[in-house]
Parts: sequence; C-alpha cells; structure tokens
Amino acid sequence: MVTMSEKFRKIMKRVAQDEFKRRAENLVLDRQGGKFSGREDVILTEQLRNSFAHRNGEVDWELTYQLRLLIQEEHYKSEQLKRDRR
Repeated sequence: MVTMSEKFRKIMKRVAQDEFKRRAENLVLDRQGGKFSGREDVILTEQLRNSFAHRNGEVDWELTYQLRLLIQEEHYKSEQLKRDRR
C-alpha cells in the first residue's frame, strides 16, 4: 500500500526533475571572441544538449543539468585561457 507521504515524495521528485530538465535544456554555449562574440554557438550548444546523465536506465535531469553546467563552465575557462595566451 502506498501512503500519502510516498505519493507526495514521488510528486515532488517529478516536479524537481521537470525543473532541472527545463534548466538543462536552456543552457547554451556562446561564442567568446570575434565579431560574433556573445552569440550562441549553435554547433557547440547542440553537442551540449546531447550530453545526458542516466541513473537506473532513465535520464536523471538533476545530474544532467549539473553535467551540462560543468561542461559550460569548462568551455568558458578554456576560451579564457586561449584569449589570455594571445
């Protein structure tokens, strides 16, 4: 028998996953230099959106968001290092 608190936990988990899914899908990678600086890099953003974290055979959107955020941060650090070397 499923209790009300178990149902509530499942609903809250689903709500949290939906929010992380929205956040993960809205992350983009912008160009960092040149005349198109600040505009979305469509190719890199598409690669970012193809990054997923799975748990128990399903996409875990909280982990996927954290993964994509890490990829985004590392990309910007890499671009900054390239600019600093020039």
